[in-house]
Amino acid sequence: MRRSLVEKVGLSDRSPHQLQVFDDPERDDRGWVLSAAHVDVVPWGELAPVLEARPDDVVHRPCDEVRGLAFDHDTIVRLAAEHVRARYRERPDPAGLVHEPFTLRELRVVHQAVLGRLPRSADTFRRAMLPLLTEVPGVREGTVGKPAQLYRRS
Repeated sequence: MRRSLVEKVGLSDRSPHQLQVFDDPERDDRGWVLSAAHVDVVPWGELAPVLEARPDDVVHRPCDEVRGLAFDHDTIVRLAAEHVRARYRERPDPAGLVHEPFTLRELRVVHQAVLGRLPRSADTFRRAMLPLLTEVPGVREGTVGKPAQLYRRS
């Protein structure tokens, strides 16, 4: 699986985990085919150069817009997206997309990108996330308003 990521997509040093095995005998008209789907969340800074280097055979689009893939791959993409979103509803940043230290606003922006919508009101988000974060010394300056406290994942 890791070898395929390197050879087919150009991504290395990734650790995808198994999402589910798909084994419906009717999923492929050529015969009974088992597929083990894996999922990983890749930071845009790592993915963008891969997409630029392989413009003809790798396509980037929001997972909610994926339609018309072969076999049951639309379903697999939807399940993978929901799996990642469920993890983000429960944890601050399980895939480590935001670099530490970060502000609550930066964390909320990442959650919005993953969930496809604002996760909750700012106050509700703060109350849900603070017990799962560790405050670090310092503040983020250079933004509108008062300097923002910095955090890391606990």
